[in-house]
Amino acid sequence: MADPEIVEPSESLPKTSVRRRSCVVCRKPTPNHYVTSFTRAPEKQEQWTCRLANGDEEFATELREKLAAGRKYLCLDHFDRKDLVHRKMDGMEVIRNRLPIPYRNTYFVRHSLGDSPSTSEDSDMFPIPEKRRKLSQETSTLAGKGAELDPESMTLLMDTVNLYVKRAMEEADV
Repeated sequence: MADPEIVEPSESLPKTSVRRRSCVVCRKPTPNHYVTSFTRAPEKQEQWTCRLANGDEEFATELREKLAAGRKYLCLDHFDRKDLVHRKMDGMEVIRNRLPIPYRNTYFVRHSLGDSPSTSEDSDMFPIPEKRRKLSQETSTLAGKGAELDPESMTLLMDTVNLYVKRAMEEADV
């Protein structure tokens, strides 16, 4: 017979599954609490589509076709952080009448299945900004950034960090 005070975790906690929805723009599967329904009002839908397409008419047409097929979702990455508020228990929601930020597809090149061979010219389309080039040149040297620590100093540093983390975990409410 089981001890009445010891309850198995599977018995005490309800089983919950994280439902995922696919973002209509970036196509990433996203937890349900981190998406919002793409607006169904025709005027707003067109406004959101134009804003997300960011001048890419081909992408805008593709997005309109997807939206015509039924209810679609947009992950909250496509909104400015100041346009989001936390909900009661989980997740966030978009403040009413806020617009998504223009989608800049500079990191991923959309590929179409065609007969033409792929080229690297697509990635050369977006020049690296001067500020980013300057930053990458500065980080090439690690002097003064902690790289000069000897193994003993690094071990002491990591032990100190682990000690603080352990104390924080012990003090945290479980």
